[in-house]
Amino acid sequence: MKYFLALLLLAGVARGQERFFTREMRLETGVLIGQAAFDGYTTQEMFKKGLHEEDPLARPLVTRGIGGQVAASSLGVLSVLGTSYLLRRGGHPKTARWVMRLTIGLEGANCVRQGFLVWERKNDR
Repeated sequence: MKYFLALLLLAGVARGQERFFTREMRLETGVLIGQAAFDGYTTQEMFKKGLHEEDPLARPLVTRGIGGQVAASSLGVLSVLGTSYLLRRGGHPKTARWVMRLTIGLEGANCVRQGFLVWERKNDR
């Protein structure tokens, strides 16, 4: 029962609270998950080509293969969602929205960079 109540609180459906997962937040979360999946794919492709992970926090996980890559991507997405949730609960909804938007923008730029690196390596054959 206590897990069910905790889940209700985390989902933002407790009485008297604004919902956390609005339509906008669901869309942003979906985009972020898609970007994290593409980032994971390109990271593993870069390892096959002899490149390395530049992020020292993610490096111990992503060098462990697909399982580590999924763990690193999940931790990244969940940390952004957790930060946004805590900011919204703390009375800073605009900052919470900008955390998501800024992360999506930066992750998108990283996906473009890594996609270019993988594409460039494939064409160097």
